[in-house]
Amino acid sequence: ATSVAQMCQRALAASGLTTTDVDMIKVQAAGSPGNDASEAEGLRAVFASVPALVSLKPLIGHCMGASGTAEIALLLECLEQGYWPHYHDAHDLALGVQLATQAPLRQHCVLATILGFGGSHAAVVLERSPS
Repeated sequence: ATSVAQMCQRALAASGLTTTDVDMIKVQAAGSPGNDASEAEGLRAVFASVPALVSLKPLIGHCMGASGTAEIALLLECLEQGYWPHYHDAHDLALGVQLATQAPLRQHCVLATILGFGGSHAAVVLERSPS
């Protein structure tokens, strides 16, 4: 959980944004109880109010080293097309967070978490440029 919190804080610091700027988070949510719990705990440690969460893992599976890039590409296409992936059986109330059933109204700033094997984690902030 500490590494998840640290990667989110570093990504936000590098972007010059704060937690209140983040409209949604693309979570790893791979379905591994230990990893999902650690990710949820890390997010709750950083965000006073965790923004809308979305997971693309059920759509794309695990692409090993390409997972982060593939999920970001898919996320951007989902946002562009107005598609919000929602999985009715994906809720684990014990995590203290849950996937959003619909897209947030504001989608200006997205934090994407990318959790790799052996603790090689990363987070990236994606910000929509003003139209």
